[in-house]
Amino acid sequence: MVGRVVLAVFRAMRLIEVREGIGEDGDYTECSNMTIINLALRVIGPTHERRLTVYLLSFQVNLCLQCFNSCLTSSKCILIILLQSCLDENSYTGLM
Repeated sequence: MVGRVVLAVFRAMRLIEVREGIGEDGDYTECSNMTIINLALRVIGPTHERRLTVYLLSFQVNLCLQCFNSCLTSSKCILIILLQSCLDENSYTGLM
């Protein structure tokens, strides 16, 4: 069920080509390759391998930086909450 929804969304966005009714019984669905490289080529269009590599590496570095920033921000929040609870007199006396 989820797979059919994903295929329908990707087909509507023209990111993949889907062929239904494949096989002797017509029970199979076939779709084009859904890798990041093929998605980049589909969006950017034909490009030289070196330029595609730079695009993909830039995309990966950007996502890594966003994730790192998100983790760093949430870690700071958790650390602040822990420090506040440790310094709070009520929680300190409650531990004893």
